[in-house]
Amino acid sequence: MATLPVLLLGKLEVSFQGIAQAGQNPRLVPWFVDWMVFCKLGGRWLLGIAVA
Repeated sequence: MATLPVLLLGKLEVSFQGIAQAGQNPRLVPWFVDWMVFCKLGGRWLLGIAVA
């Protein structure tokens, strides 16, 4: 539950990032998009192990 708000924000930001890269003004990838990718690729298991 603690990672859910950042994951939802990251999903929203991915669409904005795609629009920015398709246009004339690309921007840096925010930290919460990197966090979302980390959690989706198995990082949630590491968080659970670290808390335990």
